[in-house]
Amino acid sequence: MLIKRLEKEDKGSYCTFHAQSTRDAITRLKKLGVLEIDLLALDLIIVQRRWTSMLESSRIEKRRITEIAEVLEKEGKPVLNVLFEFNFSKDCLERKNKSQRILDKFLKTAGRPDEEELFSKALSERTQLIERLSKKGMGFEEFFKALNRQA
Repeated sequence: MLIKRLEKEDKGSYCTFHAQSTRDAITRLKKLGVLEIDLLALDLIIVQRRWTSMLESSRIEKRRITEIAEVLEKEGKPVLNVLFEFNFSKDCLERKNKSQRILDKFLKTAGRPDEEELFSKALSERTQLIERLSKKGMGFEEFFKALNRQA
């Protein structure tokens, strides 16, 4: 399915794929016959993992985004720029690198390539809001309603 999406050059598509890391995803896609030139059409790879943890005397399943990377081009080949990695001891994503492609693409798409500072300020405010809301222990639906009300 992913290969068909890449070949059709659909604008704004996503797909699920099984891999242990962003690097593993690239390796597996190559083994499935996806050409490196086609891999450069990918903007982001997001890895979500799940595991079982013990909480007091019961087991709970945790599902977390553990890695977010953008796909960059270096000498015609895809390379990964890991933007966020999961810190298991703190149970949160931590920024690793600044975006080199996604921010630039977003600003150009929005028709505002010279407004990176304004965008960065708005993104920072939104990030702080998300962090505050995430600490309140809300359910999924309640979280997004609150996020949209305050946006």
